[in-house]
Amino acid sequence: MELVIKYTNCTTSSGNATEDMEVFSYPDGTAQCHLNFAITDNFTGDIKFYYGLREFYQNNRLYVGSRNDVQLLGKLDQVRND
Repeated sequence: MELVIKYTNCTTSSGNATEDMEVFSYPDGTAQCHLNFAITDNFTGDIKFYYGLREFYQNNRLYVGSRNDVQLLGKLDQVRND
């Protein structure tokens, strides 16, 4: 089973959130998009979550500098808060 959820238009040019999405803005100008969704079909096996970013590559130095392997491994109690 594959579920595709597009989040390209998380915010519009007027700053309004699209349906089922919450957008949080911070004083430094950054924003986070929180998307709620439900998987309604039953299935067995592992769940794998993939996402894509346009014009952003994993060899980008900003990505490399912000990558946190502990977080990617799901060990949230050991994640840095810096």
